[in-house]
Order: sequence, then C-alpha cells, then structure tokens
Amino acid sequence: MTKVYFLPIRLASEQNQREHWATKLRRKKNQQAIVIRDMRGITPGSAKVRLIRIAPRMFDSDALPASFKHVRDAVASLLQPEKTVVYVNKKGKVVSNTGHCDEGIEWTYEQRKGTVREH
Repeated sequence: MTKVYFLPIRLASEQNQREHWATKLRRKKNQQAIVIRDMRGITPGSAKVRLIRIAPRMFDSDALPASFKHVRDAVASLLQPEKTVVYVNKKGKVVSNTGHCDEGIEWTYEQRKGTVREH
C-alpha cells in the first residue's frame, strides 16, 4: 500500500549555510514538528521512503540528501521507534547507545523544478 504525504517544508542547503546555531536549531525543530504533525498515523515498520524537493533552483547531488537530514530523522523516528543497543567498545567497556535505526528503510532523494513558493 502506498501513502503519499505532502509536507510544506522549506529546505536549506545545510552544508552551505553560515548562520547562528540557534537559527539552525529553530529550522530543525520546525521541520521535524511538521513531519511528526502531518505523518502522525504512519505505521511503524520497514518502508520505502522517497523524499522529493520542489523548488525553482536545484541543489547539487551532495546538498540534496543533507538538506533532508532533519526530515529523514523525523520520519525514521516514526517508522522505527527508539531503541537501546548495548555493546562492548574497543577498550572493553560496556556502552549503551540510544537512537534510531534505519534498518528496513530504503531512502531515495529527488528534486524537481517548480515555481517560487511551490512546495
């Protein structure tokens, strides 16, 4: 079954932005809040996720996945709930790491040329 979500998120080329850390944090929180709000009913599990950017100017191949980083993290948190992994590091110390895992999620990125303010 295919579900399509249209999210009105303005993406920035994260690698090329030179701005205050609080501005980046605000953009991250806004992007993730939109994803979590609009995709609330998504079923956890494995999935194929295609992220498409529509804008008048194209990003290069490196900037496109980087611009979707916060969106991808939010989608992954909905598809794969947080889990804790316990392992032994190189020094022999037992370490626990809590985070999201992308296992079972296939990511593809695309971009299309659009008009100004078209999402």
